[in-house]
Amino acid sequence: METIEITYKDVPLTVEYEYDPGEEMVMYYSDMSGYPGSAPYVNIINIFVGDVSIYEVFENIEQLEEFILYEKYS
Repeated sequence: METIEITYKDVPLTVEYEYDPGEEMVMYYSDMSGYPGSAPYVNIINIFVGDVSIYEVFENIEQLEEFILYEKYS
């Protein structure tokens, strides 16, 4: 699990998340099959304002996951 501190709508947040770098595409194996690969992704575990978890009431989880993926891993 990783942690990042960000400001979202002028509110400082501490976000705990897991990062998966994804997998590379394989065009062809020896049997001529392949694998399309998978994209990297971030899965948010918890969101804190100070010591208070706001994960259950936070409405833009997907947007925050995309933000972390772009800002930290691109």
